[in-house]
Amino acid sequence: ENNYDYLHISTCSGGGAPNPPTSPTPSPTPPSPPTSPPPSSPSPPSPPAQCTSYDEVPSSPFTGNQLPEPVTSQSGGFRVKMVTDGSQRRAGFLGWYGPSSGLPLHSCAASGQTFTDSMGQIWDGSSQYENSQTCSWIIAPSGASQVAIVFDQLHMEQDFDWIVVDACANAACSNYAVLATLTGTSVPSNPIIADTGIMRVRMITDETETRPGFKATYSTEVASCSGAAHQDLTNGGGIIMDGEGNYQNNQVCEWDIIPEEEGQAMSLSLVSFKMENNYDYLHISTCSGGGAPNPPTSPTPSPTPPSPPTSPPPSSPSPPSPPAQCTSYDEVPSSPFTGNQLPEPVTSQSGGFRVKMVTDGSQRRAGFLGWYGPSSGLPLHSCAASGQTFTDSMGQIWDGSSQYENSQTCSWIIAPSGASQVAIVFDQLHME
Repeated sequence: ENNYDYLHISTCSGGGAPNPPTSPTPSPTPPSPPTSPPPSSPSPPSPPAQCTSYDEVPSSPFTGNQLPEPVTSQSGGFRVKMVTDGSQRRAGFLGWYGPSSGLPLHSCAASGQTFTDSMGQIWDGSSQYENSQTCSWIIAPSGASQVAIVFDQLHMEQDFDWIVVDACANAACSNYAVLATLTGTSVPSNPIIADTGIMRVRMITDETETRPGFKATYSTEVASCSGAAHQDLTNGGGIIMDGEGNYQNNQVCEWDIIPEEEGQAMSLSLVSFKMENNYDYLHISTCSGGGAPNPPTSPTPSPTPPSPPTSPPPSSPSPPSPPAQCTSYDEVPSSPFTGNQLPEPVTSQSGGFRVKMVTDGSQRRAGFLGWYGPSSGLPLHSCAASGQTFTDSMGQIWDGSSQYENSQTCSWIIAPSGASQVAIVFDQLHME
């Protein structure tokens, strides 16, 4: 109920639970004769850390019908509190919580703000955008020479509702050049790049008809086939593609995506895919074995006579370890991929990915475009996995594209081991 009933959302801002009080110190007693120490026993497991203070997120408390944008707590979790008054009732709220990808996600609720993240996502903010709505976001990562954006989803009312992408000459975007105007459902097959290092994205809708809207991923890093045939990508996240326009014949390109931290889960999500069917292929593999082998050690020198003792040299910090390099990979189900069917997003729980494109000597297509970055670890299943059974305790399913196909039937069975119930909520729903 607007301005009467509220939902408060807060993120943790301070420490864990205080230590329990200790027992009072007993009076001293005479020393006892020495005895054998009692056998050691393992310490009991520590309880989960409890937050002791919270800060409300911007725009909280929430009221009315405007859907709040997703919120990430970098550590410590959330506190969610609903408070209602003594009259009038409404449907309330519904959502989900779980591990975060670490990528900031900005909606129309954050319109007009400037974001300095080197990688993130923006979206309209609901399963159906509003009429007569104008939202804008300025992306200005510190020190960036370029900002690139790809569209995970695009569904705007054709020729009436628009996404506009600008290259800005300054952080206020008072001087800009229009890079792209997008409408309808056709996702660009190449990234849109602002080589000024500052980008603005605008969504403009008219007064009638709405659609599911858009979701896009931006980054300052772009990897393509240009240059070396093999590339190690160690920057933690970015955009990956075959290159501008159609790919080349007789081309082999390979990328190893290496997490910034050992054991970090990574995601790879393709937004556009067009390869010559049964002749040109994209191989996607996840790491299945260890980190980089240790460098060879120097041979042991011959013994020398002992020297008189000297003071030890001052210690110096060890140099930082390089990112772990995977030594073996397993291709994901259905890889290698060919044709026009968009592969579903892939998660590597640790160790990253190897992506390899191989083309033959004739015929060329638009190739592939996608992004990689830190993952929530939540499995995401599309129509490409139709008919399979999933035993994850938590996950996500979707149709698999910005516009589902005609005459399509997809099914998923969710059967977590030992579960007494399975619940589902819908982040988006727009069917004919």
